[in-house]
Amino acid sequence: MSSSSSQPSSSSAHSSLAKDELLQLRSKYKFKVLSEKGKWPLQFSLLHIPETDIKIDPSIDGLIFIFEITEKYPAKADFESCKLIRIENYTPTEKSPKLALVMIQNMIQACQKQLTKIIIANNSEIITKFMIWENANITTIILSGNMEYFTSYLAEGMHGISERRYQIDFSKYPKESNAEEDDQDDEIPELDFYSLDNPPPELLESNSSDTLLLLPAGCELKNTSIFEMKQLSFIAKCDRCQNDCEFRELKAGQSIEKPCPKCAKTLTVCMKPFGMTESSLSLESKKGNEIQAGCPFVYLETSNCGFFDIIPKGNILGVLCFNCSHSDQMKSLKIKSPNEIYCTHCHQLISIQFIQIQKKTVGEYLAMITHNAGQKYDDDSKSGSMVKKKKHKALKGIHPGAPLPRFGVCEHYKNSKRWFRFDCCGRAFPCDICHEQECEAAMTEQMAKKMICGFCSHEQGLSEICHYCKKNLIKKISEKSSGASKKK
Repeated sequence: MSSSSSQPSSSSAHSSLAKDELLQLRSKYKFKVLSEKGKWPLQFSLLHIPETDIKIDPSIDGLIFIFEITEKYPAKADFESCKLIRIENYTPTEKSPKLALVMIQNMIQACQKQLTKIIIANNSEIITKFMIWENANITTIILSGNMEYFTSYLAEGMHGISERRYQIDFSKYPKESNAEEDDQDDEIPELDFYSLDNPPPELLESNSSDTLLLLPAGCELKNTSIFEMKQLSFIAKCDRCQNDCEFRELKAGQSIEKPCPKCAKTLTVCMKPFGMTESSLSLESKKGNEIQAGCPFVYLETSNCGFFDIIPKGNILGVLCFNCSHSDQMKSLKIKSPNEIYCTHCHQLISIQFIQIQKKTVGEYLAMITHNAGQKYDDDSKSGSMVKKKKHKALKGIHPGAPLPRFGVCEHYKNSKRWFRFDCCGRAFPCDICHEQECEAAMTEQMAKKMICGFCSHEQGLSEICHYCKKNLIKKISEKSSGASKKK
């Protein structure tokens, strides 16, 4: 009787010790139960983001350890009561490096050896002691059995002492594929784009007022075989009242109708991307006006409105890795700064840098590539008759090289010839008052970090002098007034 009654008390004592330790672990780490609550065995994960420097570049943010314990935990020398199921690499951002599967397996082996030693030597707080060891040896754990995937170098430490750091060599990563993937190597997944060699018929048969977004020469690609626009956010202007209307997260091939916020006119847009390759952006196959016209990147079919400006937020680029032909997404669209992600399959760094994105109507583009640009506006010099030149139509949108509407001046600040790009909405406004009046997400305390010159429309950092056209963007003292002051 006594032996049978002691069994439940022993089990409850173990459960109590396990519960106390799990409460301590939850206070130190991000704790998540993975198995059915209230039932044994209990499977849970611990996310550890160490405060100590992991001497590996690019920096690894942390590791996730998945444990399984039974009702007997903690029990000395009982290897079934506590198991390390797996380890996962914590990747909070797209730029966080992802460790190869073989590297994770080598790390698990090193950790399981240490966990075995702790189980043999202890009968309490086994997982807590393991996590203390892991915190002090995290760099060694990652390197264990994986030195062939790293290169090392000496760097100056915090106290001026040279220390050895390790660089992940993604080129040595093994390709993790199966037979099904090998059979489909010739297929391009997920990217359904127009070929530039065979442009869609709507480009040649479309309304000449539709918009083309073009990439000029100078775009830099790294480990990118093909890319295209999967999602676009931009501002359109109503043809009737010239009011701004936002179109956010417009998918490829999707058509959207929205009423104008001011006059309620129905505005329609449809985005159709072009698949871009390094060869399509090269200058070798282009001549004369084709180089000046740029390479078509996105075709925007518009009705009752016209394209005005790209909103930096809410854009997605679909890319194919040059190394393994795996498709990924870049959830940003930065100009003049590299757009970077690591391939989720082979871990190569994929980078696309846009020098500029130009905007032209289909009519303007076709006129340039057919060498007819400017003929409409020439007078008949041969006949000698005085023929009035046709007026140039005002350009819609922000065109680098052309001035902004009213040279960027607004009713609030009549001497400021520039627009400001605000981060909260991604839109450009002449001043903070215009921003607060037009933008629902406006933040009164937020300061713009970039500006657009009113004379040449180039986007740049904040300055009173344009870095491109060198013109002063605030009020100048006129020569007459300065001369009069000198006479006085």
